[in-house]
Order: sequence, then C-alpha cells, then structure tokens
Amino acid sequence: MEYIALVATELSQQKELSSLLISQSLNFGAIDEIFTFSDTSFYPKSCNLVTKTSSIQDRLKSLDCLLTQSKVNHFLFTNWDSAIINQAVWEAKYLDIDFLSTPLWIEHNAYLAGNDNFCLTSRRFIESIIDILKNKDVNFLNQDWGHLTILKLEKEFVDKGIKFSPYKFNKKFCYESGPIEMDCFGFSGSANFPLFFNQDTLIPHANQIISRQYNPETLLSYLKNCVETNKVDLFKASVQNFSQKPNLQNAVRCEIAKNPESELPNIIRFFNQM
Repeated sequence: MEYIALVATELSQQKELSSLLISQSLNFGAIDEIFTFSDTSFYPKSCNLVTKTSSIQDRLKSLDCLLTQSKVNHFLFTNWDSAIINQAVWEAKYLDIDFLSTPLWIEHNAYLAGNDNFCLTSRRFIESIIDILKNKDVNFLNQDWGHLTILKLEKEFVDKGIKFSPYKFNKKFCYESGPIEMDCFGFSGSANFPLFFNQDTLIPHANQIISRQYNPETLLSYLKNCVETNKVDLFKASVQNFSQKPNLQNAVRCEIAKNPESELPNIIRFFNQM
C-alpha cells in the first residue's frame, strides 16, 4: 500500500469539529502523516504548518513547507466540513491522478475537478501550483484550486503533464450534493453532516455548525437533511437560541422570500418555546 498524508485546514478559533473529522479520517490505514494548516497547533501528533489567513500567498508558503517536511507523494486535503466516510471504496488508481476532488456543477471538457475542500493531490501537482502561481497577480486568483485550475489555468497545468480526474472518479471520490451516495470515499459540505454522522456525535457541535454556515441555502439544506434523516434532537439543538444566531435568521428570511407559506418559522418558534 502506498501511504498518503492528511492535510487539514482550520483557520477558525473553533477547532473541535475539525478535530472530530480528522479522527474520523484517520481510520483510513493508508494515512501515514498528519499535517494541519492553522494559526496554532490543535491536533495531537500532527505537524502544524502555521497559516494565518486563506490568502494565496500564505497558502503557497504552507504548501512549500509541506513538501519540505513530508516524505509521501500524495496528500489528502480536508476542511472543517469534509472527511473520509467510507474507506472501503478507496481505489489505488486514484494515485495515478494529480488532482481529484468533487464534481463540478458544469462539465468542462475532460477535466472535472471541484474545489479543494476535499481533494487528493500529487506532489507534482503542488510543485506545479507553486511554480505557476508564484508570479501571478493576486487579483487574478481565487481561493479554490479546482475552479482556478479549470477556468483560468488549465492549459498551464496540462502543459506540465498534470492529470485531472475524469467525472466518474469524482462522483465516486466525494459526495457533495444530489442523490445521496453512500459508496463515496468522502464527503464535502456542512449541509451533509446529518447524512453521515449520528446526532449524538453532532449535537455538541450544533451551534458551531450553524455559526459557520454563512450561505443561507447551505444552512437550509442542513436543516432539511436533519428532518429527512429523522435527527429531531439535532434540529432542535441547531435552532435553539434563535435570537442569537444571525446566520439562521438570514436563512429563515431567505426561506420566507422563496416560500411565504413555509412552516419553518413556526417550527423554529416551537422549539425555542420548549
């Protein structure tokens, strides 16, 4: 078995959920090294490569340090809302690809990689991205390697021999949205927590999940998944203290704007009066 390194990014002060997901991913026996990109060390036996912000400059410095300190040739990048969920479906041929991630919404030629929230990259890919981006105008760049690769820098990576994953690999590698796929290697996206974790595990982190979901559609999908998986206690823990949760308030406003007859406000009111 060829070993890989787990690289977990956590720039928030709330690191408990990230620690939980790192532990979840470490059940995969091919992980030989653990690195974190964070402002401070937070996970036992991991090597923290100090990363203060999500800027391209800070990321490139961290990636350069990663290549120096690691001995492996492939890296699995995770975030606070992504993790391995089914190690049994891992395929060794994933290691023949330089960048493998979530599927894009729109297919773009033969190269279909999503963002870097949950992705597998080769050492060669990281070397290439450092080389390509180091001389780019910062205003040209965004934060997602995948979208950056496909929409802006595809030719430069292909010229360096970088291989992107075909669509069928992306769908098997990581679940992000759509019909639930239980045979995926990993998942990405905070809305999906109720699909892959029991509520006893998630309830202690419910407030953090809500506070970090700035996209109202994502938050509404999370609440919907709580209901559809019958995680009533998780739903209750997530919506209690409604007046102190601006992200939740914004999501409810968006729901009412789309569906004036929505029962969501009444349900939340009920759980806040208990």
